[in-house]
Amino acid sequence: MKIIRIIVIILIIIGIISISIIANKAIKIKKVNDKKEITLEQFKEIASKNSYYLASLTNDQTPEYIKINYAAISKDQTYNIQMYESDTENNALEKIYMKEKESISKEKGVKTLKNINIKKYNLYEAEINKEKYILIRNGKTIISTKFEKTKEKDVLKFIKSINYLI
Repeated sequence: MKIIRIIVIILIIIGIISISIIANKAIKIKKVNDKKEITLEQFKEIASKNSYYLASLTNDQTPEYIKINYAAISKDQTYNIQMYESDTENNALEKIYMKEKESISKEKGVKTLKNINIKKYNLYEAEINKEKYILIRNGKTIISTKFEKTKEKDVLKFIKSINYLI
């Protein structure tokens, strides 16, 4: 009888843990589905409100699959936060996000902090010595930044204000 009770208790615990894991995944997927792609106008507005300088990085040499490439440059000009918009989600993933991620991951001494891949959303965070990289794809848009760890609070404030972190 005692063995049956122990087995039942173990099965109940396993069931509770399984439900918790499934619920956690469902919450993450819902958060991803709630993320709206930022427009260039919204990016500019948020950057201006946070006292960033703005610069268009799109020129004649820009590949055709990149529709928009803008940078929000910090007041002290020590880092920038780039916004890309691609012509398709597939190009955003393969030709921008994956290439940037591969370039970062090849750096000597890189330490991956986060690597999330859910449907139309990807988040990659890494650090190398005193620098940190954040790369986020949401649909056809990508946010990319490299900064000194001492600037992390400011960078995260900006990225949270555009609602791109889960």
